Amino acid sequence: MKRLLFALAGLGVLALAGGLALSLAFGPAVKAAVETLGPQVAGVPMRLGSFSVSPLTGSVRLRGLVVGNPPGYKTPSAFELADIRVRVRLRSLLSDPVVVEHVIVRGAAATYEMGPGGSNVAVIQRKAASFSGGGGKASGGGPGKRLVIKDFRFEGGKARLSAGLLAGKALEVPIPDVRLKDIGGDRGTSPAAAAARILGAVTSSVAQAALEAGKGVGDVLKTADKAFAGLKKLFK
Repeated sequence: MKRLLFALAGLGVLALAGGLALSLAFGPAVKAAVETLGPQVAGVPMRLGSFSVSPLTGSVRLRGLVVGNPPGYKTPSAFELADIRVRVRLRSLLSDPVVVEHVIVRGAAATYEMGPGGSNVAVIQRKAASFSGGGGKASGGGPGKRLVIKDFRFEGGKARLSAGLLAGKALEVPIPDVRLKDIGGDRGTSPAAAAARILGAVTSSVAQAALEAGKGVGDVLKTADKAFAGLKKLFK
């Protein structure tokens, strides 16, 4: 019985040590991905509020990720991502590619602003598209490990449309959910290329929300103009 207790205690110490090592390894990787790869892919500054790691389960949670705007735009940010949850397949950390079971983004807020290069979202989208098409390379010396993301979900997001865009009518509209499966395929892709594909899909969804909202407000304004014209005729 005593030997069994010692064995269990030893396994507990090994698990704790392994978990601590994994946590220390994850921390710099998360920070580097946000502060280095993110701006390379999107062409805008990024700032991460906090993150936590559960090394025994391979779970990572990021909070308060702010994606800035391109130069020339006035609003503070393009995206504010309050909650991002990531689950990594632990045994894949020792292989190539690394397999991410899921990335879930919930409750994001986007700001759609018009500026010198069109909308801020379109500028970021073009940068991401040029990167995923081979127009950019991540720095850092060496190819690094490849990545497979089995399931990406962007849910419950909202877009704030600037008042200037909608003839003085500020508006908040839902962003269509985004779901991507098997990013990187079987062999994997670079983390930057995976990020570019995700960013492209999300910005496209934001642009779609803005376009539909713009059409809706335009129809309302046209109807109001017609009604006003009709009233003017009555009082002539």
